[in-house]
Amino acid sequence: MIKIITDSTIKTGVGRYALNLSIALSAELISLRKDNSKKLSDYGGTIMNGIRTGGITSGYYLNERYSKLAFRNCERYLKKSQVDDMILHYSNPGIRKFDLKIQEVVTFHDLFPLKNKGPGKIEKIKVKNFLSFMNSGNILTISNVVMNDLKKYGFKGNIQVIHHPVSQNFRKLSESKESIRKKLNLPINKKLILSVSTAALNKNLNVVQKTLKLLGNNYNLVRVGPELTDSITFQNIDEEQLNMIYNACDVLLIPSSSEGFGFPVIEAFATGLPVVASDIEIFREITRDSAILSKIDPEELSQSVVTAIDQREAYSNKGLETAKYYSFDNFKNNVRSYYSKNFGINFNE
Repeated sequence: MIKIITDSTIKTGVGRYALNLSIALSAELISLRKDNSKKLSDYGGTIMNGIRTGGITSGYYLNERYSKLAFRNCERYLKKSQVDDMILHYSNPGIRKFDLKIQEVVTFHDLFPLKNKGPGKIEKIKVKNFLSFMNSGNILTISNVVMNDLKKYGFKGNIQVIHHPVSQNFRKLSESKESIRKKLNLPINKKLILSVSTAALNKNLNVVQKTLKLLGNNYNLVRVGPELTDSITFQNIDEEQLNMIYNACDVLLIPSSSEGFGFPVIEAFATGLPVVASDIEIFREITRDSAILSKIDPEELSQSVVTAIDQREAYSNKGLETAKYYSFDNFKNNVRSYYSKNFGINFNE
């Protein structure tokens, strides 16, 4: 019996990963609702509520700091359903380990709390939770980059890489680009450069702006996330809408200085949108020679954007081919193979 535990909503990368795991493994998903401001529908599977705050605060701080108390309901639930062959898969190492004598698997998506140790109580708790898996026998990670980082930090045991899948909602549409742009109220006769990200410093949004300025008036910036000056901005959209935006644009520009994975890259691949990304280790790994990788320099990035558009068909076809590697079926086969090899589970029964 496999159970997947997460504390993230299905709108986040980690939350989607947990949901994908539960589907691939036919396992129960258990969601710890630490943030009361999030809707119940934002979570998947069996939802465990933490400390209620009556709307005064989101409750996140209390539920994170006192998670043992806040989610004792979950620990009781797990103990009640515990069987000899039960396996608990932590979807991320930021979750406090439960006091259960069962087999465990944990997935590391990055080592951000260890690399950027903050002074706050919550930051220290996150570090403690991460380190509690130091000697875990079964560690999955989503890239070779993270696997190598884990080894550098002294994590031991069986560490294996299984890349994220791309959502099946991302695909190339048969509808014309012009028709899609009309539906989205996007300019018909401009080259549209897409930027999908938060406003975190590592996303280098200032570089995005400088690159667009160099490209000139025939180019417009389309943003999914916090607005930038002169950008056409979309916020709070679902995957179907995002898929239309990918299909409407001419190139994805993602000049990050660091990433845990980089979902927009594989989403763009699945839609046939050419990608210009920064030449960093994680993008060298996940793009599989299907994108243009450039220095984080506006001049070089602008030239790469022009090249990607001029050679659109070639890069579109490369991306579509690479997207097959990130299919859900491939992910499903990989995680099932992992569980069969390490725990002797036969999924054909």
